[in-house]
Amino acid sequence: MKGKFAVSVENDWCDAMLVKAYDLNELKRSAEAEQVLKALVGHAPNDANYLSEYAYTVRLNGDPERSLELYHRAENVASKLENRTEAAHWRAVALRGQGYAFTDMKRWDDAIKAYQRSLKYEPGNDIARNELRYIEENRPR
Repeated sequence: MKGKFAVSVENDWCDAMLVKAYDLNELKRSAEAEQVLKALVGHAPNDANYLSEYAYTVRLNGDPERSLELYHRAENVASKLENRTEAAHWRAVALRGQGYAFTDMKRWDDAIKAYQRSLKYEPGNDIARNELRYIEENRPR
């Protein structure tokens, strides 16, 4: 059989690292997951998905401020995606992540703004709506 076949080792490696980090987080080994994601983001710094997963893991490891910085980077990267549907999704993901980080820091008004902004990109998203409800019910008056 004649033909040309292309295999992207780079994309396969990236996918494998993302799955590995996800699995490590599921196993409650987030310190190890953070190292995997740090290497992945170092290799592909302009991937909103990788940045968001890295930010999530950093937050799990108790650093919401650094997590917030990474989520801002993810939002910025997502805003530059050519595919508008994909851009909207990853912006919403990054904004929800910002909301979680702000909630961890008890910056309630900022968290509300982040979740509301995320709803502009994914209207009716149950995660954002539930987090807004959580803040309403649990923030100090």
